[in-house]
Amino acid sequence: MTALPASATCGDKGGPGYRRPDGKCASWAELKSSCGVPPTTRCHPENVQTRDDEATQEERR
Repeated sequence: MTALPASATCGDKGGPGYRRPDGKCASWAELKSSCGVPPTTRCHPENVQTRDDEATQEERR
């Protein structure tokens, strides 16, 4: 089975902008579990986005 190239860059549709080891884009909800801390531990950065909303404010507490 051959992996097909991605049709969109991770982060183009509002996600964090990191590609998981399985070739799919990571979501904000799974970023730490899929990619690690920092996300570049296991994932490849593409169109990296920052997130500064209530969810991340709560995570920082």
